[in-house]
Amino acid sequence: MGQAFKELGLKREELVVSTKIFKIGPGVNDAFMSRKHIIEGVNNSLKRLQLEYVDVIFSHRPDFETPLEETCKAFHSVIEDGKAFYWGTSEWPADRIAKAVEICERLNLHKPIVEQCQYSMLVRNRFEKEYRNLFAEYKYGTTIWSPLASGILSGKYNEGTIPEGSRFDTNKEIERIWLQYFGEGKKEGTQKILQGLAAYAKELGVTQAQLALAWAIAN
Repeated sequence: MGQAFKELGLKREELVVSTKIFKIGPGVNDAFMSRKHIIEGVNNSLKRLQLEYVDVIFSHRPDFETPLEETCKAFHSVIEDGKAFYWGTSEWPADRIAKAVEICERLNLHKPIVEQCQYSMLVRNRFEKEYRNLFAEYKYGTTIWSPLASGILSGKYNEGTIPEGSRFDTNKEIERIWLQYFGEGKKEGTQKILQGLAAYAKELGVTQAQLALAWAIAN
């Protein structure tokens, strides 16, 4: 990535680059938010990215096996070592985030400042309800993932069928996601929502995917 910046004539400081730390194996040393895994994960990520630092490093998914204080201290070290400017959380419960902030304040550590959560027209509760107090009290920031609900909002699946060559056709491992929207007792309701969105997008003169993305940005 570092070389790509140069080839495109971009300055590193003009961009915001983030990466994630998450569990990669079943071994005893793979405890994914231990100090060992965080430090090694950051170093390996920077090497792959060909960068000296990232702007934000995310702790992807909470780890209830590793003491939270150890996790907070490790991310503090990453920032103090100049390998990241900030750290954040991804799909952490609100109470876990609040506890991390309190630990960091008590120990004078760099606090997490942003949550990366799933958010779309079809997935709203955690962002809009569970995190409401975090945003208000801690001025916690946010970025999101899956604004098209794994492609469900793209317009390809409005009839409740899986087109040949689509991701749900070629990747059977994500069948569970399909069933969340088109499983038993859900298909009719999902179709009604999607077809309504398609009609509204047509009225606005945009694609259904553009509508979904614009909605996520606006909210």
